[in-house]
Amino acid sequence: MSFIPFNALARCLLSLSIMAVLHAVSADQPNVICIIVDDMDKDEISAYGAKILQPNLDRLAKEGMTFHRAYVNATVCTPSRYTLATGRYAGMSQAPEYMQQYPMHAQGHPGFNLGLEMDGRNVGKVLADAGYATGWVGKFHLGAEDKEEGNDKRQAKNERVDLSVASAQMKQHELALREHIKRLGFTWAKHVYPGNLQEPFAHHNLEWTIEAALEFIETYKKQPFYLHFNTTLCHGPDKSWGKSFDFPLFSGEGLLTQLPTTGMPARATINERITKSGYTLAHHRSGWTWLDDGIGAILKKLDDLQLTDNTIVVFIPDHGSKNKASLFDRDALNVPLIIRYPKAIAAGSQCHALVQAADLVPTFFDYANTPVPANYAANGTSLRPLFTNPNNTIHESIYAELGCARTVITQQHKYIAVRYAPWQVEKIITAKSTTQLVKALSYLSGSLGISMRGMNYSTDYLASDQLYDLQNDPSEKHNLALAPEHQEKLIYVRTMLTSYIQQQQRPFGEFIADASTKSSKQSRISDIDTQRQKIITLLHDGKLSQKNLSE
Repeated sequence: MSFIPFNALARCLLSLSIMAVLHAVSADQPNVICIIVDDMDKDEISAYGAKILQPNLDRLAKEGMTFHRAYVNATVCTPSRYTLATGRYAGMSQAPEYMQQYPMHAQGHPGFNLGLEMDGRNVGKVLADAGYATGWVGKFHLGAEDKEEGNDKRQAKNERVDLSVASAQMKQHELALREHIKRLGFTWAKHVYPGNLQEPFAHHNLEWTIEAALEFIETYKKQPFYLHFNTTLCHGPDKSWGKSFDFPLFSGEGLLTQLPTTGMPARATINERITKSGYTLAHHRSGWTWLDDGIGAILKKLDDLQLTDNTIVVFIPDHGSKNKASLFDRDALNVPLIIRYPKAIAAGSQCHALVQAADLVPTFFDYANTPVPANYAANGTSLRPLFTNPNNTIHESIYAELGCARTVITQQHKYIAVRYAPWQVEKIITAKSTTQLVKALSYLSGSLGISMRGMNYSTDYLASDQLYDLQNDPSEKHNLALAPEHQEKLIYVRTMLTSYIQQQQRPFGEFIADASTKSSKQSRISDIDTQRQKIITLLHDGKLSQKNLSE
């Protein structure tokens, strides 16, 4: 009989123990699927009372938790998606394209101008380091790369565009973008769009993205996985989903050779199913049901693989639709959020606590039990206490930003501050047309169409200081910032906003002033107010709309 030396046996047993512990930790790590949709409001979701055929979203809500005070931290795609991938406010971005335009001594202007850093401080890299397979499917729209990878107009109105040539180019762009996403730290990427849909392939293809999502889940079903799933639905100002129905072979990699295999109901059945269920086809409901069909395919895949109980499924839009590019709650910041995790969330839960998009990534890290790098700054906090008890509170207030505007939201009140940087002041004062002035005054400083939404919703969109009582004025129609009886509350929320702004270590108006900001603002406040009043008067008189603006 041979004997193993005691020290060798001890090392062997220790090794086996460590392997057992690691296996136990891995077994406890939930899968995560974060479904990020584009441009959706609460009144487009059946779980919030909308009369729309969405049985799969209804299922998520019945089996999970519906959040009523959930907010994104920015209201256009890029900055919001930055937060959803990092847990940080967009103004914290240190990506080169943002830092070059807005160095640290300058006021930041988060919008379509930032991206993910290449240092691995994102959800995909951190979870990958913890043993997760991390996948990205669908829309990217996060940085200069989306332009470099082919997000151009390609002569959108030119009918002579060679589809075969454009298709070949798009296929190469899509493959290159996959590699870029992997360099960011994700372990897998497929069927990715650089940004919003562009001609000559400006048609949604939900099945194309769902196909990749199902492939990812099937491939990594035996290990913890994280899927960052980004559908292009329901983006598009014209909401012309029917046009996309007729182009099933159009995709983010050009023309496909065959229809994607997903198990989703055929597109041709959507309208018939809607009407048979007693719903109307008005108001573009076909696109919202189409989206629901895709979510159903993902849920069925989890069921078939017996992964449902151990998978966190999140449904959230990048921002609202009707008032995007404003900082109003309705149809902009306050968005639908549904989360299902059978191991931790009681079925059918309703939560009215303040939560934000920045909370999602810290929640994933929490449940994955993964160490987070010391240099990983995150502005959110884990939602675990709310999963346990939806009546808990995790935030006294939350923060959001866009361009030259910042906001802080409490359970009852909301404060918005609009402060123009020196370069914006010059554009406002020197504007030579109404169009130029509207662009200069808007939060995004140049985006005319979507900025007009906020202006048309309320002329107080342009006010430097806005204070709303959300309990008594949920539509934010009565600005209380100048009311004497509300000055104490105004001071309180301004102090809260200052603490958020300080986290970014950048100047912002008088909150955190530098010499150039202070001199430019104080000397020209009256000039700005004069220009602002011109636009307010036109809005009040009904003489201002995108249609009648021209250079």
